[in-house]
Amino acid sequence: MRRGETIAKPVYDHSVGIFREPVPFRSAPVLIIEGLHPLYTQKLRREIDLGIFVDPSRAVKRRWKIRRDCGDRGYEREAVMAEILAREPDYKLYVDVQKVYAEAVVKIDDTRLRASSILENPGERYSVRLIQEVLEAGPSAVDLTIDLSALFRLAEGEFSIAFQRDDYYGKRVSVLTVDGELHRSMVEGLEAKLQALAGSTGPICDRAEGDRVTSTGMAQLLLSWRLLEKLQFHLAKA
Repeated sequence: MRRGETIAKPVYDHSVGIFREPVPFRSAPVLIIEGLHPLYTQKLRREIDLGIFVDPSRAVKRRWKIRRDCGDRGYEREAVMAEILAREPDYKLYVDVQKVYAEAVVKIDDTRLRASSILENPGERYSVRLIQEVLEAGPSAVDLTIDLSALFRLAEGEFSIAFQRDDYYGKRVSVLTVDGELHRSMVEGLEAKLQALAGSTGPICDRAEGDRVTSTGMAQLLLSWRLLEKLQFHLAKA
């Protein structure tokens, strides 16, 4: 695909648990490869310009899998739990280790906030920790706006933001933790910049009710920013 060639992509049918006939998959200037093992071998890692590892907590991961397999694929809950327990050792051995090689790791856990509105539906609000390798040359400046007046009037929903530097498997990283939901006005500058870079006018990230940006949506914005800045850098070198 680096050479612009079309490949035959395997297709797995989850409803019956077998592979169907492969389908043609054409190359493109930008390719997104998604799956369990994209960073597992050194050969694969050499071909990837930006590696992202999504790392939900055990509780979140189990809840997502049960919801998908029982709700969308028709499996029994007991069978899904048995599969989860049977595969956990393999996950630690062959999947979890790949976050060592990722340029960005997205850790997702249940919210730490305890407002009554959040307690009504805790499974849909998350605390997201975005761990990224420190850039030698940072991206262009973008403001993150917080309206203190709205906070004092209780017009904002509950949220928290924390930032720190750290070491992560031998790499210097920045760690941004976002919990709760942010008003869209806080990220308008970043979203407008991304829309300009991508040539788009639509929303860049997931939204909650009331036009708020979720913690996972904030991670989407920041990763999109990193991706588009890196893409511009590579195009400028070409």
